[in-house]
Amino acid sequence: HAGLFLVVTSGLYSAAFQKRAFLQLMEGETFDGAESGFLTLEKGSLAGAFSIPFGLRLEKFGHEYWPDGKERDISSEVVAFGEGGARRGRISVNHPLIREGVAVYQSPHYGYRASLALQRPDGSRPVTHFLLDRAPRPGMAAVGRADFPTTDYVMSVSLRPDRRSNGFHLAD
Repeated sequence: HAGLFLVVTSGLYSAAFQKRAFLQLMEGETFDGAESGFLTLEKGSLAGAFSIPFGLRLEKFGHEYWPDGKERDISSEVVAFGEGGARRGRISVNHPLIREGVAVYQSPHYGYRASLALQRPDGSRPVTHFLLDRAPRPGMAAVGRADFPTTDYVMSVSLRPDRRSNGFHLAD
């Protein structure tokens, strides 16, 4: 019974204090580590604010394919910077970057990101980011849907990469 109690207690503790977030960067973009910069954030009921103690810059995103066109490897070359200085690192799907007690994982899902801004009569410009999932096969469209913050507008986007290319990225 003591073992079962320990398992249940540790599960409740983890659920109450866990902090997980999702971030998407394009090559050359920098994330400062602030909670407001995450796209999604999951926190346990007793967890406090979630800001990571370092910034992150995506230097290069890479992917490799098997001869049959399926993905073999997805990785990101990053620079993590903070009080301890800047360190280069590589993140891949099963190999996270761990710094100052924070693990940064590479998602196996990636795609294009398109940003669009609306110009309002008062001069404000609400911006939305379309996260376009990669097409399931070469020649098919990448699709995404997003709403504009503080408006009633919803827009769908369809992007068709160069059909001559075997990969996801535009070839021409």
